[in-house]
Amino acid sequence: ETQDGIFIMAPNSTIWNYALRNHSRNPSRLLTLAVTLPGNTDTARARQILEEMAAGDGRIQKQPAPLAFVDAYTDGNLVMLLRLWANFAEFADIQRTMIETARRQLEAAGIDMLVPVKIVRQIPPDSDPSRLIGTRTRTLRRRKG
Repeated sequence: ETQDGIFIMAPNSTIWNYALRNHSRNPSRLLTLAVTLPGNTDTARARQILEEMAAGDGRIQKQPAPLAFVDAYTDGNLVMLLRLWANFAEFADIQRTMIETARRQLEAAGIDMLVPVKIVRQIPPDSDPSRLIGTRTRTLRRRKG
């Protein structure tokens, strides 16, 4: 039973035929945070800030050392990843607090973080009946003739 009261049952065939992921077996886990920054950001400075922030947190493992790098350039912005290893018991708390800490430290250094905005217009295919919602239909009448 889950924390929200849902009973989950798995047939033996499912357990034997598929790989199971155990998030608590190993004492540490890899945490990866994605930070979107303006495309003209000084990447060396941003990398230094993120790596020093992680290295200065006593909950983060020293080996392997935290690593920040540019992962992608998208729509005039860049995405920097921060990868670090943390103890399983503190993983969730670190994940929550690192995001806020990264934002504060980057902004204090004069680096603005961006929230990407993308507007996508999806047009349903002709076979999708939802395309008719909100439209007026015109009834064709046959002329008597």
